Amino acid sequence: MYESDEEERYFHLFHSSTKEGDERALLACQKAPKMKSHLMKHTNEVIDFSPGFRHYYILHYNEQNRVFQFPEDRTDVIERENDLSGYFCIITSEKMTAKEALESRPNFMTVPAAIRELEKIEMVRLTDNRYRLDHAVTATQKTILKAFDMDANVIKY
Repeated sequence: MYESDEEERYFHLFHSSTKEGDERALLACQKAPKMKSHLMKHTNEVIDFSPGFRHYYILHYNEQNRVFQFPEDRTDVIERENDLSGYFCIITSEKMTAKEALESRPNFMTVPAAIRELEKIEMVRLTDNRYRLDHAVTATQKTILKAFDMDANVIKY
């Protein structure tokens, strides 16, 4: 797997229709619209966007003054991500069937570990007497919240 890794590895590729649906919905209904909305808020401004935006959009700028004009969907990238939706890989160091690899996957997290992870979400009161998150919600915390049909937006001050 790595250049320095001399052990033999076995790759087990899987596809999940449920995972595919979730990933496609996330891209089409949440990620892409939020990104495009953010880009549109900054039209006619001198601004540079992170590589994440350039991954999904061709960003058009005025050549003379570097003012952002509009985003253009990179449909090839979006189609490619949709084509790969639902696929995942389990890498093992022991030879086994795909079924065995899938069944031997350790649980993502125990209930006490999930509770401890959620307890790390902290609100602090700032000088304006409003409460705000002390840190951004982590990807792990978002995954746990998603298991309960919630997302980071439910955490409000």
